[in-house]
Parts: sequence; C-alpha cells; structure tokens
Amino acid sequence: MIKSRVYYIVWLLASLLLYLWSDSWIACFLVAVSVILPLVSGLWLLTEKRQIHCYFQIKDIAGKGQEAKGSLCVENHGFLPLPRLGCHLVFQNRLTGEKARQDVYCSVSAKKTQQLEWGLSSEYCGNIRVVLETISCSDVFGLWKVVLRPGEKSHVVILPDIIQMEVTVTDSDTANWESVTYSSVKRGDDPSEIFGVREYLPGDSLKNIHWKLSGKMDDLYVKELSLPIENSILLIYETAILGKRRESARVRSAMMEAFLSVSQALAGGGHVHALGWYDQEKERFCCENVASEDDLTGMIGGLLALASGRNDYSSLHYYLREYIEKPFAHIVYVTAQEPGEELKRMMEFCSVCVLHCREGKDGKENTAGEYTVFSPDTMEESLYQLLV
Repeated sequence: MIKSRVYYIVWLLASLLLYLWSDSWIACFLVAVSVILPLVSGLWLLTEKRQIHCYFQIKDIAGKGQEAKGSLCVENHGFLPLPRLGCHLVFQNRLTGEKARQDVYCSVSAKKTQQLEWGLSSEYCGNIRVVLETISCSDVFGLWKVVLRPGEKSHVVILPDIIQMEVTVTDSDTANWESVTYSSVKRGDDPSEIFGVREYLPGDSLKNIHWKLSGKMDDLYVKELSLPIENSILLIYETAILGKRRESARVRSAMMEAFLSVSQALAGGGHVHALGWYDQEKERFCCENVASEDDLTGMIGGLLALASGRNDYSSLHYYLREYIEKPFAHIVYVTAQEPGEELKRMMEFCSVCVLHCREGKDGKENTAGEYTVFSPDTMEESLYQLLV
C-alpha cells in the first residue's frame, strides 16, 4: 500500500512537470486522468464493500496431528469486480488457549463466489474457534484500503485420545436411606434387604431372628441387615488458573483426555455419573449427567471448548457452595494445581480421587484419598487402573 502510494505520487509529480514543461493538451489530459482515476477507484471500493458476504465450509472434526481442511467462501453481490481482497483468519484453541493466524488473498469477479482453501493441525485436543477477523479491500491501483470486520465464526473439533482404563467404584461410607443400592461389604440397619445370616449371639435383637431358618436348624439364627449406600459419582474438571503461570497446552490437553477417559470407562461399565466444571465465562458451576456412552459423545464438543481463566477459587469451592446440602458420594477431581483446603473439607463426607497432571512427573501417592500424579507422556500407564 505505501509503495503504491509512493509510486503514484512520483507519477503524478512527473505528469505535472511534463505539463508545465510542455504545456501540451496531452500532458494536461495525463494529469487529469492521473487525478480522476484514483478518485473513481476509491468511490468504486466504498460502493462495493457493502456487497461482500463470507461464510465458512469446514469439516468440523479431525484427530490430533491431522490436518483439518476448510474453505472461506467470499461472495461478491456487486456489479463490479473486487481486485484485491486480503482475509485475516484467527484460530484459537479454546481448551488450551493457543492462537494461530493465517492470511489468504484473492480477487472476486462481479456476481461470483471465490473459495479460499486453508488448513490447520494441532498436537492437542480442543475445540478450535475459526474467526474471520478482518477483510482488507484494496482498489486496483493499491492506493485505497477499506478494512471490514465481519466477525464470521466457525469451529473445528480436534478429538482427544481416549485411553483404555479399568475403573473400580467402591462403596461409599455415607448411608442414603432412599437408595436402592446396598453395600456388599458393610452391614447396616435396613430390614428390607438381608446382608447375611449367622447364629444368634447374646445381645442380638429379637426382631432380627430368622424364625423360618431357626425352625429348620433347631437353633437360633439372626438376619444381618444391609446398609443402603449413596454411590453417586461426579467428575470435576478444574478450569481455574490458580497460580502465577498458565498451564502448558499439553497439560491442559492431557487433563481433558484423562477427564473424558474416566467418564468413558464409567459409562462403559454401566455407571451413571455426572461431569462438573466451573464455567469461567458464565461464572457458574455446571453439572451434566452421563447415563451412557452416547451421552458423553454428544457432550465432547462442548467440553473441549471449556476455557480456563484466572480465579481466586478452585472449581471445588464452587462445587461445595452449590452441593453442600446434597453432595455426591464419590468425587474424581482432575487438576494441574495443588489441591487446597477445599479438598480436605470434601474428604470429611465423601470419597475423593485426585488426578493431578504435571509436566515430567509420574507416579502414585496415597493420602487421605487416592492421589494419582500423571504426566502427558505416561498418562496411559499411570491411569490404567483407578479406584474411585
């Protein structure tokens, strides 16, 4: 643009000097044309910019490391051609925060549509937002430029790698008298379900005597009652950036893959559960039930768009605030941060399994709950067997 204007000024000055030196009508005509044509070209550009319409055509699913191809369709509804268009595309992985930019150029004839091909690939999973940020329209001489901000958007889902894992769900220590699930290892006080039968011991309640069996065995036997348990399961994905530095893209990607892999294993095993997270944009704690693998498949696109954000409180804080009166019995907490006081508080009334993603570290540590440290490189090995 600057170079074209410099050339034009030089040309205009040369034409003026030629006219002043020769005083001919040809030189006068040359000066007039040199002034009028750029003005007409500028007016042409201002008129035609309103005739531009753009939209995306994208194959919206790709795997990690695969190229996702798409095209930007530029329509010119005007009666004049658009000789120079520059389209500025921005790609943002909403899960990891990565950004990339790409410029594509074209010219569009009158009443025609031009397709501009582009491609992107990512080593990390996520929902990548594709935005047509600006369109730069220049006239044929390159003297004038109009910048449009259409804001046209689309997205590409980079699918995660779901790892195979074995998840064992233990009985909760919390009784739920409205539950239809009973503990297989603990006795209780619910007379509607029998845990087992044993010989009568002094001090046993006469209400629990199994009279029919006692009559057959000629000895007293008592029924051991069952304990109804609460086995609700919640997986929490941490979206808060609690430290000074944002987690790397590969850590965020590995966290989401672990989160979805646990959910896939639970759903495959017939365990109805819920997925929870704090939405940093909407500023509220979200919880969605997963009853089957199909439910999880339908949620993946939205989960891969969960953006992280700086916050003074973890997702556990918002969970406790919303569910303190009716908490879940089992919590699986996927994080890259060191759990704080909220974790200790949760362990007082439910079972907590922490999956802590770190760069370059791997291994298992046992605290008051199951605490598993894994890295993006060895996630499959570290999370192969999980006790919830």
